[in-house]
Amino acid sequence: MEVADKLVNLAIATACVAVALGLLASAGYVVEPSADVAALHSAISSVALRPGSKVVVNVYVPKATSITIRGSTLTVTGSSIPAGHVKAMDKVVGIVSSVDESSIAYKIRLSDLDLVGGLTYTLSVECVDLNNVTIKVLSYR
Repeated sequence: MEVADKLVNLAIATACVAVALGLLASAGYVVEPSADVAALHSAISSVALRPGSKVVVNVYVPKATSITIRGSTLTVTGSSIPAGHVKAMDKVVGIVSSVDESSIAYKIRLSDLDLVGGLTYTLSVECVDLNNVTIKVLSYR
């Protein structure tokens, strides 16, 4: 009887230690959100159909991630693009020629842009004329 009680107590103590170690390990692990590509794509889509329109948007780019725009292609490294969201939105707008987890190819021209990780950018997204969207960094923090 006494040996059985000691084994039960040992099992309970082991379980408590395992739970405590798990909680300590999870407290030190910080989940970094993905790049806010959906917000940037939404801003581009909203102004693309209305020449002369302008939107200001905040875009977070996590550490070890970058967003690059060259010509008509937006590319993300170190994170993924929500392709399903982009495709669903484009059924209404129709400005995307292709999308995958790392890039969006647009049917319109975008201004060149480089956003490095670890910062939140405030961007001005403006449709200066038909099929031409200009994106400028207003500030970052």
